[in-house]
Amino acid sequence: MRGAHFPDRPGPSRQGSAKRHVEQHLQELGLQRRRVQKRTLNTKLGAWIEAQKSAAEAGETGADLRLAAATDLQRSLIKIQEGDPPRDIYIRWKKRFEQPVGWHPDTNDGVRINIRPFVEAGVLRSKFTTNWKKDRGKNPDGSERHDECHLTRAEKARRAVGD
Repeated sequence: MRGAHFPDRPGPSRQGSAKRHVEQHLQELGLQRRRVQKRTLNTKLGAWIEAQKSAAEAGETGADLRLAAATDLQRSLIKIQEGDPPRDIYIRWKKRFEQPVGWHPDTNDGVRINIRPFVEAGVLRSKFTTNWKKDRGKNPDGSERHDECHLTRAEKARRAVGD
């Protein structure tokens, strides 16, 4: 089979288009994930808030406390989704223009990085213990590691544009 032509394998001329197709697919998955996050936040938690409002108006005991807790949770989740400091994701090995604006986790960054906004907001049910202090060692270029760098959304957007 030496020298045989395999039309199902991308050749040198089709590799660029395949890469663009994969990048476009990943972008669409990111948009779909954001829509699911927003829908879950508005429908599931919104329905729970409405039920607690009705229960509080009916005079059910404890409904006002559940309503207050649910609205606090909703506010915290919105802040995480928008990426307001300190509830943002900062990945020290990515360049400033590659930093995500809002909560857009990358599975390659690790659970510790992606879960930190939820730990900082205190919305997890159980205690999460980890060392958030500076990692040991230095960056590959020899500079100090800065793990506690929280950029505002405006700074990240400005860096993404290239200012």
